[in-house]
Amino acid sequence: MMIDASLLLPFFLALAASLLTFFSGFGLGTILLPVFLVYAPPGAPQEAVLAVALVHITNNVLKGGLTFQWVEWKTAGWFGVSSMLGAFVGAWMLDSLSDAAAQRWIGLTLVVFSLFEWLPQKAHRKVEPKTPPFYVVGGLLSGFAGGASGHQGALRSYFLLRTGWSAQRVIATGTMVALAVDITRIPMYLSTGHGLSLHFLRWCVAGGTGALLGSLVGRKLLPKLTLKPLQIFVALGLAILGIRLLWVSYL
Repeated sequence: MMIDASLLLPFFLALAASLLTFFSGFGLGTILLPVFLVYAPPGAPQEAVLAVALVHITNNVLKGGLTFQWVEWKTAGWFGVSSMLGAFVGAWMLDSLSDAAAQRWIGLTLVVFSLFEWLPQKAHRKVEPKTPPFYVVGGLLSGFAGGASGHQGALRSYFLLRTGWSAQRVIATGTMVALAVDITRIPMYLSTGHGLSLHFLRWCVAGGTGALLGSLVGRKLLPKLTLKPLQIFVALGLAILGIRLLWVSYL
């Protein structure tokens, strides 16, 4: 049985991106969404967001099981519930926009997050605000970004890294929060009629398989420091694609 060569791209990208999340706390949606957007039907960015979300939740289910022992449940509760509320609003907003406006929103989000990822994260470890309002604000902001564009990880990692926790605890707790956002936003996407073409269904299967393999490998490598050079590369890619989407949406 011949393997479709076009499916190798989402498979290997998802594998690499999933592995990256064990070093940075985010990266799967960050890397996959730009690629899926390039291959999305013209004027249909919502389909790309849904496809990436399906790969994302598949990976988070396995990743959550692999890191379950390190979850800080009290924080996950505050962060998770507020993230679900933010995701609901963000997903609703994405559906309410026209195709061009959705492209502009996603493009702007990519540019903002590309800039956000340049912030020096190690310095944040010196500050340890652990009050519920801190996590509620972080959950609302990252959840909203996740619902509106799928880019929730950078903001979530920004808040969780300020706790001074170990890499295992940050990643495990962040994974549970990400799973809560996925559970909220995917039904919203589907309820608004944004289905997937056969092309993207196949990409979801390939990407999901690669992401699962990446999680299994990444679990073996924990704990690791953030791979700053890769984050910088991702940030540059986000900025370039974000600017491109903004440019195309105004043509």
